[in-house]
Amino acid sequence: MDLMPVGHGIVERIGERLLDRGLIPREERHDAFILAEAAFSGCSILLSSDQHLRAVDHERAALELKASDVDMPVIATPREIVRKFFPR
Repeated sequence: MDLMPVGHGIVERIGERLLDRGLIPREERHDAFILAEAAFSGCSILLSSDQHLRAVDHERAALELKASDVDMPVIATPREIVRKFFPR
């Protein structure tokens, strides 16, 4: 997805907020921007096996994202989705 320039700035600001609050380690800056972009884009689910994204405190992140007028997506691994919705 390609955001308009103003969208890039908003995503960067949201990502920096997540980093500043310690929700994602500073060295995992790209993970913060991935989460920020998913939230800004209105995604309800973010599929990822990345441990830093999976370890995010959902409640705290939801509050921080809500302060930026975006909603926290559910973060799940592809395996979790398959197990939940396509049981054997």
